[in-house]
Amino acid sequence: MPIIPLHLHSHWSLLDGVASIPDLVSFAHSANLPALALTDSNALYGAMNFVSECRQAGIPPLLGAELNFGKSAIILLARNLRGYGNLCRLITRLQAVADRDAALTRGLDLGDLASHTDGLVALSGGWRGPLDALVRQDDLGQAESLARAFTNLFGRDRFFIELQIIQQDDLRVAQALQALANRLQIDTVATHDIHYLSPDDAPRYRVLTAMRHNTRLADLPTLPDLAFPSEQKMRDTFAEFPAALETTQAIAEQCRFEFPLGQWRFPALALPSGRTPTEEMQSLVLVGATQRYGKVNPALQARLQKEITVIDQLGYAPYFLVVADIVRFAREQGVPISPRGSASSSVVAYCLGIHDIDPIAHHLYFERFLSLERHDPPDIDLDLCSHRRDEVIRYVYAKYGGDRVAMVCTYATLRARYALREVGKAYGLAEKRIGELADQLPGFWHPGMRKQLAEAQAELIAQTHDPLEREVLEMSRALDGTPHHLSIHPGGIVIAPGAMTDIVPLQHATKGLLVTQFDLSGIEKAGLIKIDLLGISALTVIADSIALIRRREPGFSSDQIPLNDAETAQMLATAHSIGCFQTESPGMRMTLRELTARTTNDLLVALALYRP
Repeated sequence: MPIIPLHLHSHWSLLDGVASIPDLVSFAHSANLPALALTDSNALYGAMNFVSECRQAGIPPLLGAELNFGKSAIILLARNLRGYGNLCRLITRLQAVADRDAALTRGLDLGDLASHTDGLVALSGGWRGPLDALVRQDDLGQAESLARAFTNLFGRDRFFIELQIIQQDDLRVAQALQALANRLQIDTVATHDIHYLSPDDAPRYRVLTAMRHNTRLADLPTLPDLAFPSEQKMRDTFAEFPAALETTQAIAEQCRFEFPLGQWRFPALALPSGRTPTEEMQSLVLVGATQRYGKVNPALQARLQKEITVIDQLGYAPYFLVVADIVRFAREQGVPISPRGSASSSVVAYCLGIHDIDPIAHHLYFERFLSLERHDPPDIDLDLCSHRRDEVIRYVYAKYGGDRVAMVCTYATLRARYALREVGKAYGLAEKRIGELADQLPGFWHPGMRKQLAEAQAELIAQTHDPLEREVLEMSRALDGTPHHLSIHPGGIVIAPGAMTDIVPLQHATKGLLVTQFDLSGIEKAGLIKIDLLGISALTVIADSIALIRRREPGFSSDQIPLNDAETAQMLATAHSIGCFQTESPGMRMTLRELTARTTNDLLVALALYRP
């Protein structure tokens, strides 16, 4: 019977793991593992990608996490969606507080677990777990009391004493824990604390550990072997505990469940009694069509019906209602707002008041925005005055529920210069020399620059003759792309139908905001559609300019400026557009000059060419 790894860290343990999700799944597939668990530290950052990759490989994914428990840690695995939600809530309890460091240092306690055990399997944590710590202190009485407490919370079928034999004293500890388990009639399970795939990855893990502790490699103690063990090594190591090896299969069977990837989850809307979101949207669209066009002729009716049918079949009506509501609020409050993107091709969005571009007058195709053949969710960017964006965000939280709304995160990774600086510090390289080396790498990163970056790194390594510097450069290249920390997406916000923590853990970020632990890719896989609320300084400048003009002309509106204004045309043709949104970069100004852009259509062509 195969041994299933139940205690495994990826690089989403943030400087406490080496392997990426694709690498882990590929390794498991080549090893013919019948299931695979992911138990990153206090997080589910990689969970959706893990589920997706495992399904593609035909491997049942087991979702879990290693959670800080006091000064130690335990493993929790989800048995079902209820357990997954409880796991999200426990992670949120650790991460979504202003003083995250203090909360993570303090860890969870039995009281925290008490109301969140449903649907979860608990492992005692292995060599970093509380039971191991107590046994090492020869406090067997306290170890027994704690084991009984865990059993009372989870039941004998869902709490397992974890045996790990990694360090010198671990066999004695495992024997004592097995004796304790026998006495209390609790099953044991054999695991290895996996933080990388191969012993060859140990140097990378050591560097990441130095980064995590903000210390130098020379000051780190010897680290244990945390590589993915072969099945034979596990059987040899745990020859004295054969039943503990077999328990991995039983736990895996408990924790197999289908996470509903890609099934859209829309906000719960307060609609008139008995009316569906599509019916409400259609009613508002008909009112808006009369306001926009006056008479609704057969051609307009046909276009509206086509769009409504597509939106209904794709299930996106709630999204349109929410976006229309946000735009309405901003305009009622006088917050400068300018929707942007391919939604300008939608007559439905035009009639809902989401944007002010008439798609029919401009001969725009709805299929550019949505179609039944494309599975991408609708994407409407709402540009807002940067000074008043927070007003709109507060409205969304108040209207749809503080527990149902969150900003989306982004993941900051070790890239080029940043990786070199962090690795250089770990090796103890002089700061000045680190800067000199880093300056020889590209200062700007974009996914399309992978080849150029690789060439620059290879050239720099080839030119370096100092062995230490060469090792630093090679290590920084090896760690390139490793996740380092979370940040906030510039504008992405999501609204869940119920508690957000049913779907994703939350984490405290700057400005007191809570962010999801999933980025845009993970959010989409989890079934949430992002709405972009972007703070744009250009809108602030426009609003301030209009306010100044109104001191002399109280009734002035920007709508009074004609689209064929001669001075504006001359400004475009000569590319005097610094300070103008999307047209101020050197490349864009060169495009304007080459086209001799003078009209709105010329500007559209320039934008389409430069920003396809």
